[in-house]
Amino acid sequence: KMKRLVIFSIFSAFFGIVSIYCINAVFAQEEKANIASPTPKASINYNLPFPGMLPDHALYPLKVLRDKILTVFTRNPLKKFHLDLLFADKHLVMGQMLWEKQNFSLSIKTLTTGEKYLLTAAIQLSKLKQAGVLPAGVVDKLELACDKHAQIIENLAVATNNEANKQQLN
Repeated sequence: KMKRLVIFSIFSAFFGIVSIYCINAVFAQEEKANIASPTPKASINYNLPFPGMLPDHALYPLKVLRDKILTVFTRNPLKKFHLDLLFADKHLVMGQMLWEKQNFSLSIKTLTTGEKYLLTAAIQLSKLKQAGVLPAGVVDKLELACDKHAQIIENLAVATNNEANKQQLN
């Protein structure tokens, strides 16, 4: 156990140092014209996290490895639910950012991964419910997250003229 802890600590420190030196610069963007959807929806009040490195970054595989290690070592079902929901939200934002960079195939792949994490979070929620340890507000949080995911993906589908991309998003 001690050897695992030491290896995990070294890996975490290494990844932390590498990530400090590889932070992408953020630039302001001009506001784009909103494309009206057929049925306008009210904005969903759900905050999405900053995604960090995008999948088109050279060190992204290290981030994936870190996420897998966190998932494996998280034993508490409630913490696992929150972790899966966080990863789902981060992949949603990454997919949206890749879409804006015109990297459609990687965007769709990333969005799909995010929806898989969202499904895993829903499965964790059902396990919590079966165990009888479902905290208040968790179901509402998952519902809001699902609504926000659907809203963003629908907005991307409406904004695209490419039928193949639109079909993949649907």
